[in-house]
Amino acid sequence: MPFTLAIIASAWYGGLLPGLIATVLSSLVADYFFIEPIFRFGPVHSVHFSLFGLFLAVGISISLLHKARSKADAALRTTLTSLDEAIQRSELAASQAKIGFHEFVASTGKEIWTPEMERLFGLSPGSFEGSYDHWVKRMDPEDGYRIKAERAACIRERKTDWQYEYRAVMPDGHIRWIEGRSRLFFSQSGALERIVGANIDVTSHRKMEHALAERSEELARSNEELERFAYAVSHDLQEPLRGVTAMTELFLNRTRGMLDAESIRLLDVVLNSAERMKRLIREMLELARTTYDPLEEGNEVDTRAIVDQVLQDLGEPIHDSGAEIILDSLPATRANEGQLSRLFRNLIGNAIKYRGERAPRIHISASAATGEQVFCVSDNGIGIDPRYHRQIFEMFRRLHSASQYEGTGLGLAICERIVRRHQGRIWVESEPGKGARFYFSLPGHPHREAALANGRANSQSQAAGS
Repeated sequence: MPFTLAIIASAWYGGLLPGLIATVLSSLVADYFFIEPIFRFGPVHSVHFSLFGLFLAVGISISLLHKARSKADAALRTTLTSLDEAIQRSELAASQAKIGFHEFVASTGKEIWTPEMERLFGLSPGSFEGSYDHWVKRMDPEDGYRIKAERAACIRERKTDWQYEYRAVMPDGHIRWIEGRSRLFFSQSGALERIVGANIDVTSHRKMEHALAERSEELARSNEELERFAYAVSHDLQEPLRGVTAMTELFLNRTRGMLDAESIRLLDVVLNSAERMKRLIREMLELARTTYDPLEEGNEVDTRAIVDQVLQDLGEPIHDSGAEIILDSLPATRANEGQLSRLFRNLIGNAIKYRGERAPRIHISASAATGEQVFCVSDNGIGIDPRYHRQIFEMFRRLHSASQYEGTGLGLAICERIVRRHQGRIWVESEPGKGARFYFSLPGHPHREAALANGRANSQSQAAGS
């Protein structure tokens, strides 16, 4: 036994070579002092080999075990060092990002906070009491009740992820907005084991959102007031303008024989200017009405009937220009009937107005797209430079002088406002000299889209003045 202990100690603390030396020495000493004949090394018999084999097995086994344990210890130390570095980096990153981590252990009921989590609540590191109730008490009471209810629902429904936001009350009484995300861990039996989460201060973000919302609301009120002002001014200007026009015409009729040619020309300029002002006021009122008129989206209107009425209203310019109108099958849709009529009147009227040397050829069609109906009014007119495809929908944006083409610059702006109020979109595809294709979309209806697709092949032509 003493020799075995010596071998174990040598192999354990010295390694394989000291263990082998201790094995040889122990075998020789045991043979010399304890195996017959005593005080001699011979003769050699089986007991010598058995003893030497036993000592050798013990020494080598202990040496290999110790070597494996040393390697495991070294690997563990390396892992612990790496883990410690990773924890330090994580704590540094959390500190820089001001992210607080917390963990709730269900078996003990303890709530564990990192120092950064404590700083989020204005606490010094290590001063948090360590329970979930103490956390809730530091929330705004209204938010505290909500957070407790949400947490209980997550546990009851076995939800693994939970996102929340609440107001934290600092020791000095001021409020911070905190956003948090937690992950819940459950046992195989469904019992809650722990909750791990991260919290971050979003107070500045909430203040920016609040300021932006206030600014948006302020701009909306300002725009509404401006539109109401424009509506009121446009409405009130009609009466004095009618008076100016009527008095000028009356004066001109009474004094035409007494005035010279220059005076008559000047009075005609006054009347023409008053007429242009009248058209401008009418367009301004129409633009304002597109904002305040009810949409009545629940009413389904017959688009074909609306277009037919528009063509009838535009009968004189269609006849005078020799325009050819081609109508495809048009679907029923849900829209404000008056505004949809004005939309088609503006687009068809522009196609007649901005014609080239040839007689206008206007094609009105519709197609079904995903979730919407797309209408198109195309022509063979003078076309539009792609640089101005968006600008033409702005108010008072004119690409031609009044001497070339009459207009107020509000027609397409009214079209854009009507389509936008119907939650649609409007755009143009055109090049100079190659005509224009104005598209606008309205929210689609699946049962109508199928009928439209079946009837798209059916079209009819309507000659101007026929």
